[in-house]
Amino acid sequence: MTKEEIRDYCRKVTQSSGTELVAITLELAANYLEEADGCKLPAELVEFRLAIGKARQCIGELISSLDMKYEISAQLLRIYLFMNQALLRADIRKDASELRRIAAMLNRLKAAFVAIKDMDKSGPVMQNAQQVYAGLTYSKGSLNEDIYIENTNRGYTV
Repeated sequence: MTKEEIRDYCRKVTQSSGTELVAITLELAANYLEEADGCKLPAELVEFRLAIGKARQCIGELISSLDMKYEISAQLLRIYLFMNQALLRADIRKDASELRRIAAMLNRLKAAFVAIKDMDKSGPVMQNAQQVYAGLTYSKGSLNEDIYIENTNRGYTV
């Protein structure tokens, strides 16, 4: 992942509700699996295993964040455990055949969470995060995207 992608994910996380955080985590896991699927050469085995490990960490975070008092959590747990076992098999066997299938499952789950994110009225999870404002500016012959990060005291005093 490039530094720009990391910065974009950090910006998304600071402004996200709980439902959006789940969608971001699912997206991250799918991106890591795409990275692993792109490692075809035997020399890229380290990158392959690292990408699968990061995807498994994302799934582990999803598992640990489940609230088991809801019925849907038990069903999601079974799905996440299945994905985790499939990724573990792919890592051990050094076989990328199931990665696309798991990435497709992650993308379908992400789409479901994106579809219900408007029902989550809890607001951003991070309360003292910097506000980010984005806009477009027009100049002669070009269109520029400006991002302004409000730099205020976020509750920290020395």
